[in-house]
Amino acid sequence: MVTGKTKSGFEYSYDERILTDWRFVSAVAKTTADNNVEKLLGMTEIANLLIVDMDALQEHIKAENDGFIPTESVMNELTEIMQGAGDSLKK
Repeated sequence: MVTGKTKSGFEYSYDERILTDWRFVSAVAKTTADNNVEKLLGMTEIANLLIVDMDALQEHIKAENDGFIPTESVMNELTEIMQGAGDSLKK
């Protein structure tokens, strides 16, 4: 199990096997599509596979943004978590 904390303080954990799971790899591939809808679907799939408790992430972001969940904040958190995941794969 991989655990970590983002710069904003969100604590997360995931099973490192998900990083080589077909569903995850397929979702990552979608994020490179030319179609923005396909990119968003890929990020949503990644979030659902990587973040066990998306509700907790959304609550964390809402608490920092007066009850709103800015897309940019979600993307920043996911990007930070994915960068950490990429570093895990390199080890």
